[in-house]
Amino acid sequence: MTEIILKKIEGSTNIKEVGYDEKNQTLAVVFLKSNVTYHYYGVPPDVYNRFLSAKSMGSFFHQEIRSNFTARRQEDVHEG
Repeated sequence: MTEIILKKIEGSTNIKEVGYDEKNQTLAVVFLKSNVTYHYYGVPPDVYNRFLSAKSMGSFFHQEIRSNFTARRQEDVHEG
């Protein structure tokens, strides 16, 4: 799988960084408090774009992503 480039998120109290691999429809989310990365599989581009533009990324994540897509914790804790 291609390495996903992460973007820092400013102003979120839950999410530190996100990235997206459009070809594989994989969303990467680094959580602020734990500094752990999760990959969410089968996330369509429109969901990713709505996530990025959401007023509250944390709320959008909990309502639209967390329970709707298969996730896997990445064993390499993100340093950064």
